[in-house]
Amino acid sequence: MKRRPKPRLWRLLFGRLACVWLALSQAGGIVSGGKLPLKNYSIADGLVMDQITVIRQDSRHLLWFGTADGVSWFDGYQFTSYTSDDGLPHKSVFDILETRSGELWMATGNGICVFRHRPESLGRTAETAHGVDYSFEVLRPPGQPGSSFVVQRLVEDPNGVIWCATYGGLYQVSSQGNDRRLQPVDIGLRNQNWGDLFLNDLLIDDEGMLWIAAPSGLYQRKPDGCVTHFGPAQGLPQEHFWVLEATPGGTIWAGASSGLYRLQPTPTGNRWPVVYRFTTDHGLPLNRVLSLKCARDGKLWVGTFGGLASLDLNDGRETPLFRSYTAIHGLVDVEITALAEDREANLWVGTDHGGAYKISRVGFETFDASDGLSGNRVNLVFEDRTGLIVFLLGVSGKSFSVFDGKRFSELHLPGVDQFDWVGPQGVLQDRKGEWWLATGRWGLWRYPVSESFAGLKGRRPSRIYTSRDGLPGPTTYCLYEDSRGDIWVSIWDGTPQLARWNRRTDSFTAFDTSAMPMAFTEDRAGNIWVGLNGTGIVRFRKGEMTHYSVRNGFPPGGIYHLYTDRRGQVWASSFSSGAICIPEPDADRPRFVPLTTRQGLSSNHARFVLEGLDGAFYIGTVRGLDRWDPRTGTIRHFTTNDGLAGNLQNVGLIDRRGGLWLGMLLGISRLTSSEDQHTQPPEVFVRELRLGGIPWPIDQLGQTAVHNVVVPLERNRVTVNFAAVSFASGDTLTYQFRLAGRDSEWQSLSSQRSLDLVDIQPGSYRLELQAINSDGVKSLRPAVVDLTILAPIWRRWWFIVLVMLLCSGVAFAAARVRLLHRLEMERVRTRIATDLHDDIGSSLSQIAILCEVAIRRLPSDPPAAVSCLGQVSATCHSLVDAMSDIVWAINPSRDSLDDLIHRMRRFANDLFAEGNIRHQFLAPGADNPWPVGSDFRRQVYLVYKECLHNLVRHSQATEARIELRLQRGWLELSVCDNGVGFNPDCIQNGGHGLTSLHNRARALGGEFLIESRPGEGTRIMFRVPARTSNWRRRLWDRGAIKSQIS
Repeated sequence: MKRRPKPRLWRLLFGRLACVWLALSQAGGIVSGGKLPLKNYSIADGLVMDQITVIRQDSRHLLWFGTADGVSWFDGYQFTSYTSDDGLPHKSVFDILETRSGELWMATGNGICVFRHRPESLGRTAETAHGVDYSFEVLRPPGQPGSSFVVQRLVEDPNGVIWCATYGGLYQVSSQGNDRRLQPVDIGLRNQNWGDLFLNDLLIDDEGMLWIAAPSGLYQRKPDGCVTHFGPAQGLPQEHFWVLEATPGGTIWAGASSGLYRLQPTPTGNRWPVVYRFTTDHGLPLNRVLSLKCARDGKLWVGTFGGLASLDLNDGRETPLFRSYTAIHGLVDVEITALAEDREANLWVGTDHGGAYKISRVGFETFDASDGLSGNRVNLVFEDRTGLIVFLLGVSGKSFSVFDGKRFSELHLPGVDQFDWVGPQGVLQDRKGEWWLATGRWGLWRYPVSESFAGLKGRRPSRIYTSRDGLPGPTTYCLYEDSRGDIWVSIWDGTPQLARWNRRTDSFTAFDTSAMPMAFTEDRAGNIWVGLNGTGIVRFRKGEMTHYSVRNGFPPGGIYHLYTDRRGQVWASSFSSGAICIPEPDADRPRFVPLTTRQGLSSNHARFVLEGLDGAFYIGTVRGLDRWDPRTGTIRHFTTNDGLAGNLQNVGLIDRRGGLWLGMLLGISRLTSSEDQHTQPPEVFVRELRLGGIPWPIDQLGQTAVHNVVVPLERNRVTVNFAAVSFASGDTLTYQFRLAGRDSEWQSLSSQRSLDLVDIQPGSYRLELQAINSDGVKSLRPAVVDLTILAPIWRRWWFIVLVMLLCSGVAFAAARVRLLHRLEMERVRTRIATDLHDDIGSSLSQIAILCEVAIRRLPSDPPAAVSCLGQVSATCHSLVDAMSDIVWAINPSRDSLDDLIHRMRRFANDLFAEGNIRHQFLAPGADNPWPVGSDFRRQVYLVYKECLHNLVRHSQATEARIELRLQRGWLELSVCDNGVGFNPDCIQNGGHGLTSLHNRARALGGEFLIESRPGEGTRIMFRVPARTSNWRRRLWDRGAIKSQIS
């Protein structure tokens, strides 16, 4: 009796397994597998850590990855990372939020922070270490210990309020001016046990209500503050909820430890009943749901502890089923911790220890031996009349694999395992439904009529054609049926051969070709084209065979594949000339137009050309697959990054539904979506700007416009690094620039993302940068950098004005000097004329008178006559000295203080040498070229002479002291003697000589002083302003150097 429940238990277990199998099969789950179009990013690619906690895309289209050891952003080219060493309050980053104002907030294991990436926001924060300015502003609740304040999620409500799900309950960011603080918000959580206050996720729905996922259940907070706890009354068990998501129609999805819950609002909106709970019974890999994402195409993606799942929300079934993806689909780590969708509709998957994955929206599903294929090397692919896709695989020894729409299976034909080298056209189903197989070395095999290739399973050929049947050789490679029903066969039997089997006569006709026939096609006019291995192409037209090679215009290289498109053009895939188009294949002299790397093809070694239902051409190369749009001329490149099994393409097929199949040496790939992506215009951001190697401050995340950049002359080298972001499959961005103010046309940079501008002419410029994607779509607005290149100092306007003013001042000064010089010379001439008139005129008159007196007295009084002649002689000597003084005064080469001192010393020596007066002459040292004007030195010299004459004539002195010096801006002449002296008051108003001395002193702006007493000698002081510069004045103020002559 106790054993009876076991049968019921086994039946229950069997029923549960049957449900799981039924769910997976009905959901279209890939049981036998097909690898997703995945691209993995990890530490090896620059990601800060492989443990992903969150993925977000910001308004600059950058992807942000929060990890357990920092945060990274990715622009499609490289990762840029920040850790706690850069100012993060904690190494773990759990969420990233970009607010409507453009601020980037991060939830960490120790508070929240704002990433201050703009240059105007940078500066010293409250939290720094080692004197380094960080780029993060940290917020924690007041009084919270600094060790740990875990924040799990951030959301912004319609009013701009930021809400935080923390391990201490619900918080909001309150702002008062520039002061922002974290304030707790009570939602009725019980704080009795550890973990009661933990919150995991937040969601703002279309009505502005805040949903909260917590270990204690699901909560809803209305804008008025009313909180509802969802429990058994709403169909929710006491459950640990991890994640929330909203889908169109107001549906709320809640991921929990026991599955995925769907909550649907009632028509009144007052209650949210649980419509359904999804578990592994419905296709989820595991029940524990860690992440959710509603994609724009109507799919709900679910990340679980054991893999990824997708649900078509447009599925009309009452209980929709999930399609799951696990390790057999390419996921190395199946613990899916984060999900995000970029603007190109690619899905990004974060894992617990495997890094991040990109699942391309337009990508390739890949199959290999692990998915049921009999091998990885694919030699040919074709589709039979029933839609069965057939592949021939293997190197030496072949096998067939067929795909029935769900899975692969091997199809065995007796003898196929001994097939040798077979070309891409090695299998043929003719118009009658019969099958023909090229075998490599066993002749040509013919099978009876079968609608499907699967009908040949286990069957042997009905006939084998060999040399006995007229076949030129047994080594058959490719087959082709023309419009007349004849079969063309390429053969290699030591020498290349081409044969045509005539259906009417059942006989072969051989043609001699210069190289091995590799491919066949027929144009609309019924001409047969044969591609040769190495020597061009052959056309059979109107019974004539024409060979086209390099000699008559065909591009070089062997032909691997031929194809006729819907417009009637023939395409040849060349080993070295890319894809060659023959637009008029029936022309007497056909044209050959190559599509090569010059037009953007990834390689000139093409393996096949196919035309899609959308009119685009798919060109398989040894470096991936290219999609060429003839309407725009743009080319999109696909590689293993987009899910291809390998980059070297071997064969291709477009099936009747438009699906693209690719056979490679590493497996099979199928395009999962042939619909065009909605091309987004790329937006360029300037990431770095350097002037002469010195950084110019810009936004760390890039700017679309940088203004007022001033480039000094010594740093006239501008380096700009820039990039646009595109994650579209096969998209290759190219760039162009224009320097407005110098260039009028755009200049191509290809894929280069750096630009150096060297030795730009001074002026104002605007550098414009533009990106172009693979569809030819350009940036709506170019990124701009406004540059002002400073001219050399001698070319700047203020310097030119200053030089002009200086030149004008110099010219004016020179003119003024010349004018003053002329005026001075005029004064000198006037005084000389006056002196000549007064002194020389009077002296000559005196000489004339004395000569007449001497003549009259000579007869009567010879001694008196001789005395008169003596006076005449003395007067003549005086005249000679006066003329010498005049000549010296007007000689411009004598306009220096040295020359004046020299003449004064010589005069004193000559004058005192005639008597017995000892003298001292004190003056500044030699080599003092202080310029003095001719009138100035003449007047000083005349005063000096008059003083010495008076000393000799009237002083009766035996000693004299003469001193000339510069003192406080004055030139002072002092003459002292030890003569008899006199009373100056008695002669102040008398004496023509003294009056003349006083007048000369006043004319020079100076003074003339006499100090004398009877019996005590005389001291004469003559002072005039020294018109010289300060530095020369200091030079003379050092004192006089004595020069004594006895």
